[in-house]
Amino acid sequence: MRRFLFPTAVLTLVLIVSCASPDRFGPFPPDHTPEPLGDVLFIGDDGNVYTVDPESRETTALTDLSVRYGGTPHSYDQPHWSPDGMKISYVAMHRSERSGRSYYLYVHDLASGAVRTHEVTAAQPPAYTQWAPDSRRLSFLVQSEETGLLEIVVWDTETDHTVRVLNNRPLFWDWSPSGDFLVAHGGTSSLRGGSGTVSIVRFDTAAEPTVNELDVQAGYFQVPAIAPSSDAFAMGVFSQETGTSLAVRSIETGETVIRGPLFSAGAFGWSPDGEWIAYITGLRRPTGEITGNLRIAQRESDVRLVSDRSRSLPVQEDSRAPSLGGVNAFYWSPDGAHLAFYRTDRQQNDAGQLVLEVRLGFIETATGRAFELPPERPTTSLSSVIIPYFDQYARSGSMFTTDGSGFLMNVQTPDNRPGIYLVDVASRTAELIAYGHMPVFRPTGSGEQLSSESL
Repeated sequence: MRRFLFPTAVLTLVLIVSCASPDRFGPFPPDHTPEPLGDVLFIGDDGNVYTVDPESRETTALTDLSVRYGGTPHSYDQPHWSPDGMKISYVAMHRSERSGRSYYLYVHDLASGAVRTHEVTAAQPPAYTQWAPDSRRLSFLVQSEETGLLEIVVWDTETDHTVRVLNNRPLFWDWSPSGDFLVAHGGTSSLRGGSGTVSIVRFDTAAEPTVNELDVQAGYFQVPAIAPSSDAFAMGVFSQETGTSLAVRSIETGETVIRGPLFSAGAFGWSPDGEWIAYITGLRRPTGEITGNLRIAQRESDVRLVSDRSRSLPVQEDSRAPSLGGVNAFYWSPDGAHLAFYRTDRQQNDAGQLVLEVRLGFIETATGRAFELPPERPTTSLSSVIIPYFDQYARSGSMFTTDGSGFLMNVQTPDNRPGIYLVDVASRTAELIAYGHMPVFRPTGSGEQLSSESL
C-alpha cells in the first residue's frame, strides 16, 4: 500500500521565501492550463494534479512530471480552488542531485490559461496554503530562519509581492469574508498548551498589515472562526470563573460573550447564514485528531440543535437535541441544510490487528436527525492530515457539492488504492469517481464565470 506524506503544523519547517531564479534548478510548471476541467480538484495516486468531472468521470491532468506520490524527482500537494473558482493553486516539489529539493507555488489562471510560479526555497514545503477572499492573495505558513517561529506569509499572485504578517508557534488563521482582515491564533492549540495569543491582522492597500494582539487568555483550540458577516469571530478562551469556554467576540466593539463550556479542546464552524455555530468540545487523541461532543447552537440564544455527551446516534425521529459524541471533524453544506461529520475508531480485524476505521455521517439541521454510513478505511491523508487539522483545511476548500447534495469521501478502495467517492446525501450511497486524495469542489458559480470570461 502506498503511503502519503504531508506538511502539518507539527513538522519542523525551515523555509526562506524568495523569487524564482532562472539560474536555479527548475521550476518546471506546465506551460498552459488544459481544457476542459472538471469540478473536483485532487492529487492523483501517481502524485500529479488532476480534475475530474463527477458525472462523466473524465479526468484532466494539470501536471505530468510525477511518477508516484512522494517520489522523485517531482511531486505535488495541497491543491486548492480560489474562492471565485477562476484559479487553481498547488505546491510543487522538484529534486535534483545538483540542487537538492526545490519548492514552488503554482497558480493556474483559468481565464488566460497562464501558470504563475513562486519559489519557496526550503527544507520542507510551505504548509496550509489558503486563498484570501479576493482570489488574488495566497497565504501560507513558513518558519522564520531568524526566530524559528512559524510565520504567515501572504503572496500577491499578480505582483509577486510577499509580506510576512505574523509569527508564533503553532499558528492558525481564518480570513474574514470581506478580505480586509484575518484573525490568527498562536502559541496554543488543541494539542499543545502554552501562553496563547489571538490577533487581528488588518490589511490596507496603502500600508503594511497592522497587527492588534487582543487582551484575552486563549484556551485550547486551533483556528478562530469568523462569522459570514465579518462582524464577529469564535474562539476558545480561559478564565478562572468560567474555565475553558467557547466565546464570540465582536469585531467593532470588542465585546466577548461566553457561549458555552468547552471543558478542554475545541473546534468551531459557522453555518453559511451565520445564525448557528457548530463546535466540538473534547480532547486531543494521541493519534492527532480531536474527539468529543458535537454541538450546534444559535449565535444569540440558548437554543441547542445538537448537545449531549453520549456517543450514541439519535433515534430516527424529529428531535431538537439529539446526542452525538466521538466526533472528530465536521463540515457545513453550502446551503446550511446539512452538517457532515467524521467519527474514527479502531477495530480488531480477523488477524487480531487494530485497524483504523472512519464513519461519515450527516445531520439534517432542520430536524436534528443524524445518519451514518458504514465504516470505511480512511486514506492516510484523511486520517493523519485532513481530520486532525480539519478546521484549518476547511478554510481552503469545500468537500460538498455547490448545492449541498453530494459530499467527497476519501477512503481506501477494496484493492487498497486511495479512492475519491461522491456520496449522495439523500440516499447515503457512494460512487467511486477517481483515485487520489485531498479532493475539493469548485466554488459556486465558477463555471458560468469561466465561460463568460473565456469568450
